[in-house]
Amino acid sequence: MATFKANEIVFHATSYFVVIGHDPEFADYSNPRGERYGFACYVRAVNEFGDARELYVTTTVFASDGEAKAEKVAAALTNRARGGKLPVGFDNWSTARPVYGSEAYESYGREDDLAMEARELADEAWA
Repeated sequence: MATFKANEIVFHATSYFVVIGHDPEFADYSNPRGERYGFACYVRAVNEFGDARELYVTTTVFASDGEAKAEKVAAALTNRARGGKLPVGFDNWSTARPVYGSEAYESYGREDDLAMEARELADEAWA
């Protein structure tokens, strides 16, 4: 289990491209289900080892709108961490992928990437 100390954590905003809905008006050959896309925005906490946790903030159509909210939350959490306090409920944050190239990635993240690549190759072969 990764250990996180308040004075060793870096908080920053991040976002992921996600499906936010379906609309048949958007359906075509490249998008048969008519998916509408947006951005899920998170605050990401990273320790010196490279372990990471994420807290969901919002989902928006435009990344800049959601990331502005996430950056505000990250700034508040950074100030709290400077005071030596972890965020409330930090143990319940989602465990995220380790930072690429970090000690955590070298210890256990690389195997996750190799397993994901093997699954993707198996999916391509099946299709």
